[in-house]
Amino acid sequence: MSMLRWAAFSCFTLLLLAASARGAPRDLGCSAPPELTRFRVKLSNTARAVRSGKPLVIVAIGSSSTAGVGASDPAHTYPALLAEELRHRWPQIAVTVINKGVGGELSSQMLARFDRDVLPYHPQLVIWQTGSNQLLKSENIEGYTETLREGIKRLKAVEADIVLMDPQFAPRVLARRIHLSVVDSIAAVADDTNVAVFPRFAVMRHLISSGQYKMEDIISRDDLHMNDVSYSCIARLLAGSLVTAVDSGTENRRRIEGGKDASRGGVGSLARADSLIPLLRLREQGQPYDRDELARRVREAVTDMVRKQVEAGIDIVTDGEQGKPGFLGYIVDDSTASSASRPLRGR
Repeated sequence: MSMLRWAAFSCFTLLLLAASARGAPRDLGCSAPPELTRFRVKLSNTARAVRSGKPLVIVAIGSSSTAGVGASDPAHTYPALLAEELRHRWPQIAVTVINKGVGGELSSQMLARFDRDVLPYHPQLVIWQTGSNQLLKSENIEGYTETLREGIKRLKAVEADIVLMDPQFAPRVLARRIHLSVVDSIAAVADDTNVAVFPRFAVMRHLISSGQYKMEDIISRDDLHMNDVSYSCIARLLAGSLVTAVDSGTENRRRIEGGKDASRGGVGSLARADSLIPLLRLREQGQPYDRDELARRVREAVTDMVRKQVEAGIDIVTDGEQGKPGFLGYIVDDSTASSASRPLRGR
């Protein structure tokens, strides 16, 4: 190859590389604070399937964000990528994620499809992506929350766990006056009905505000739909949320069951809450301590311990001896035991 032709070829190659770099989205990472992505409720049906090794069936229902508008191909939709992530993290079970996204639909239209597109699959988990078309097509949310509540009621009736996914953080969403009202209403319904929320809006906002990406890196040119980068990131973080919820529930159950008293089918002494230990030590050592503060912390610890035992299916629920520093403290304090330390029947 002549020097002139070699120089021309090199220049052409450099131009191609530069053009490719300009056209490719930046891949700077995908992280969000744990407190943003951690579910506040348990996913008992999902956890049961994972613990037993049974096939896990997830139905993802929603609109264009679920269908995958903006993705380069079906393999880059969030449901497809979520399935890959979960199979990697739970290799011992068969994971199926069924994509039932239909672009442009309102939540009422999705609800009308439950009998056809959700219930026949008997899913342990349903991810309901909702809200974007509500705010794009309407100036109010009248009737929207009632639709969500009805859908949640129907899914709970068939013992499916539920994760609501709120709208994407995108220019056309932000331009709508009611966008925050829709996001807040989804969170409020989830709190009222005790279901999980994956806060896509807040997660994507964090990806931008933290400098991981720019808006154009994670939103398509239509200023609305996500792209391969954001679908991948959402799938990865959502998988992390699911795994954390299942693993934490399994660990809590293991700890509680490890402390069962075989003679009565309940739990014995369980690990003290961290907030109790300093005051319990002061009391045990005969040093001054705030009795009212200790009583308050004991009540909080007992409430949390009872909740965990009920969730784990313990037949006879106790306080886990949270008000006692240890076995020796149990002997010393037995005469002052309150009614809270006597066994309570689980409901």
